[in-house]
Amino acid sequence: MRFIARSPALALLASGVVVCCAVVAQSQQKDQKPDTAVLLDAPNVPQMVVDSDGTLHFGPRTVPLPALASPEARQSYTRQMLQRARASAGRGGLASVRTGEASVAPAAGGSKEAALEIYPVVEESYKIGGVGVTIYWPEMIPSKNRNRVLMEFEMDAEAIAVASRG
Repeated sequence: MRFIARSPALALLASGVVVCCAVVAQSQQKDQKPDTAVLLDAPNVPQMVVDSDGTLHFGPRTVPLPALASPEARQSYTRQMLQRARASAGRGGLASVRTGEASVAPAAGGSKEAALEIYPVVEESYKIGGVGVTIYWPEMIPSKNRNRVLMEFEMDAEAIAVASRG
């Protein structure tokens, strides 16, 4: 086998071109931090439209409320979705509200207060590691459940209802 001797100048020229391209590419990168307001309204789906009956429209998809939902659940869900859509539209987001019939009235007092009136629980609020925590437990804990813990993170009203069961 015979090696062909190449000119060292050609190798030097090729390495110089590679280094120049790398320097130009690195100099064009800018440290840009994304705007959090833009990220909050970044769409995961096409524009969302909420009807006054709680039906959601995502582009060509329509998502009605579950047929077996109670009237109270339908009213609560519809109210929440309408509030979120109005808030997003107010910030210039992609959600909007389409009202045809009468609009849903806001709940009086909120769901936590209503749940506390319905379910007999003890409520205590603490700060754990600087985070606000509310603990609910039944007024009387059955002996079979005394060594058990249930954690609920989403809604106070749901946590109150579950806690009341012991």
